[in-house]
Amino acid sequence: MERIKLKMFRNNLENFPQFELPEGYTIRMFRQGDEHNWAKVETAAGEFKDTDEALKRFNKEFGSNIEEMKYRCLFIENKSGEVIGTTTAWFGYLEGCGEEYTL
Repeated sequence: MERIKLKMFRNNLENFPQFELPEGYTIRMFRQGDEHNWAKVETAAGEFKDTDEALKRFNKEFGSNIEEMKYRCLFIENKSGEVIGTTTAWFGYLEGCGEEYTL
């Protein structure tokens, strides 16, 4: 399968469309300690070679703004409560874009 990088931009974090998940799946916001879940999912998606590398990136990008992550990062959990997906509203310098984004 071909892997295609995608970057989406939004001027604010308001009025996102709402979608329903299949039965048994839930969405929840970032909680203290979820950096390990983020690293696990991002590594499984092929973004990093291992979770240590992912955690280093997490700390570099978000470590100084950990409270903001409660509003910028969400997780999808399966029926067993296992985190299986994540998305993050990034801030700062986006590699390859030549601009800094902050909200």
